[in-house]
Amino acid sequence: MRGGHLAGAAVDVLPNEPPAQDDPILHIPNLVITPHAAWYSPQVAHTLAQQSARNVAAVLTGASPVGVVAAPGM
Repeated sequence: MRGGHLAGAAVDVLPNEPPAQDDPILHIPNLVITPHAAWYSPQVAHTLAQQSARNVAAVLTGASPVGVVAAPGM
């Protein structure tokens, strides 16, 4: 970004977390850094709770949960 190849960027993961106050990455003017909670909204929290309950019910009845990223035997 300092070389002018990118106009800007936004990230929510850094190489070192939390970054030290003197970390040069914090002083790049065209870089936006958000916390990992950038996804959060009351509606998303509600939806996440509902889907979690549905997945528990699915597993208890022998069905597959929705949205599995990795599971044993995959």
